[in-house]
Amino acid sequence: MRIRPLIALPLALFVALGIAAPAAASTTQQSLMQDDDLVLYRGPDVQASTLQRMAGLGVDTVRINLIWRNVVGKGGRKAQRKPTNPASYPAANWDPYDGAVRTAASLGMGVYVTVTGPAPDYAEGEKPPSRSEAPVWKPDPKAYGKFVQAVGRRYSGGYQDENDSAPLPAVNQWSPWNEPNQAGWLEPQYEKGKPASPGLYRSLFFAGDRSLRRTGHGGDQIYLGETAPLGSRAKSRKAPMGPKTFLGALFRGGKRFPVTGYAHHPYTKMNPPSVPDKSPGAITIANIADLESLLDKSGNVTPGLPILSTEFGYETNPPDPFNGIPQDTQAEWLNIGDQMMYNDPRISGNTQFLLRDAEGNARYSPSSPKYWFTYQSGLFNADDTPKPAATAYAMPLVVTPNGGGTASVWGQLRFRPNGAPPAGVQLQFRPQGSADYTNSGPPIGVTDPLGFYSGTVADPGPGTFRAVWSSTTEAPFSLTSREVNVSS
Repeated sequence: MRIRPLIALPLALFVALGIAAPAAASTTQQSLMQDDDLVLYRGPDVQASTLQRMAGLGVDTVRINLIWRNVVGKGGRKAQRKPTNPASYPAANWDPYDGAVRTAASLGMGVYVTVTGPAPDYAEGEKPPSRSEAPVWKPDPKAYGKFVQAVGRRYSGGYQDENDSAPLPAVNQWSPWNEPNQAGWLEPQYEKGKPASPGLYRSLFFAGDRSLRRTGHGGDQIYLGETAPLGSRAKSRKAPMGPKTFLGALFRGGKRFPVTGYAHHPYTKMNPPSVPDKSPGAITIANIADLESLLDKSGNVTPGLPILSTEFGYETNPPDPFNGIPQDTQAEWLNIGDQMMYNDPRISGNTQFLLRDAEGNARYSPSSPKYWFTYQSGLFNADDTPKPAATAYAMPLVVTPNGGGTASVWGQLRFRPNGAPPAGVQLQFRPQGSADYTNSGPPIGVTDPLGFYSGTVADPGPGTFRAVWSSTTEAPFSLTSREVNVSS
């Protein structure tokens, strides 16, 4: 269990959320968050403030994509000659990743690293003449394995940072390659109508896995998959391959994968968490049991293998008028998704993607869907104002009427420190048509050291529930959950 101290976060964050004083929290399942733009590409000040905000919301682990091509940089001749030596790569190209690892460690958070393409020019396969897209065409597994060896050495816990007298902290959660069933990360997906990306990924995975084990990471958490959720009926080199199709081909190789878990991105896009997607071979949170069954029947991984949700989120309208759902709905569905994953004993954690909405693509007009091709799934708008999801993430709440005048309550005080003393959370109810809340029974005890709670309360009929937490001992602090409407 990771224990974090209270974090001194920017006052503006707490004002925006209605929080009176800083705190940090975690979950029995990992709470992860990914926002590479803010964590890696906006400079050290934005990186530090972003990681502080994540910690304050209750994030245990920050996930990052460590991009092979970005570390190699331009040219890459030295890296090509001595690819297993971290010093062969421009020191400045490591800085964003080093900073993320160091700052996260100082805040009591872990870092989950996906070592992925695009590949440098020298490691990409020869493309067909018509190809001009991102360099993800048949990456060389041997070259990739050597690069992963450099990454593993750098984040082994004993490597001396060029910019600091102290060794870099160790990383102990890994996955080789991101979304290998999507052409944006690996091509071709199909060749002559037959799956090609599963074989490519198999070679990349084992090259990366061997390199991590060579560099002292054999006891780490190493995840297979990192698969995207949806597929297409097309069978072209750019067509997304549904994870069922992808894994069916991957496991036909017969080789056993020595992993500690399976990583998946169970987005449901515009559907509620409980509604499956109809695209071919899709696996979302709604039918995650299909993934569990597929893994268990494969013979290629240990039965009962844990599953980690490493990207999950909903885009909102506003701002995206083409792919977004209402912001209140985002907050509701994120909480329901959290509850569904909590209730599944196979799922070991969930990753919120993103912290803040990405800016639109300025090459296009906001009236064009291309402008909104970037993700608007943040807990905060691009101008840093909070969506309802910001509070919903810090303090999830789901209320389910049982009939007969009672309702089941599930929630979490994610924002509290891990290992915080037992506390109580007060459920309140406001009847439909009334402006006033009253307490719904006595407080529900929160004895779980990581903040989860559940219980049963009276359900008087149509109205609205909320949860309220306050303390004068840990810090002068209070927070009220999102409002949950019930119709029974």
